[in-house]
Amino acid sequence: MYQSFDNYTQWRIIDVMRKVKCLYLITLIVGLLSSCTYTASNMTHGGFYIAGIDFVYCTSEKTCLHETAHQIDARHGFISSSIEYQIAIRDYAVSNPGKLWSREILSYSGQWSEMYAQMYESVHGRVELFPVELQKYY
Repeated sequence: MYQSFDNYTQWRIIDVMRKVKCLYLITLIVGLLSSCTYTASNMTHGGFYIAGIDFVYCTSEKTCLHETAHQIDARHGFISSSIEYQIAIRDYAVSNPGKLWSREILSYSGQWSEMYAQMYESVHGRVELFPVELQKYY
């Protein structure tokens, strides 16, 4: 019923299994690194998000809120990069001068994913505090 192997064959099977595990781990690590928007500055801020495995690492509440916003953005298909979101956020800023975030939005020149995360962080993750026209993006 069970096949018996000599010591050499058993050793070869174990060796092949180890190599397969190593290849799997290398593939996993490469996959993680290629899907991570990690930079050195992320660690000075205490966190990062890896989209490929939907993983958030953070060391403070503020950083957790910021990185969670990146996670939400990714789960919504990176909505912060969409023209729809960018038009909506600019329309809000133009229509509401002097209101929450308007000045920052109109003068912003960075990546929209960072603005998205900064806005979420600033309301402590409470979507109901967003202007009504922007709530659907979070």
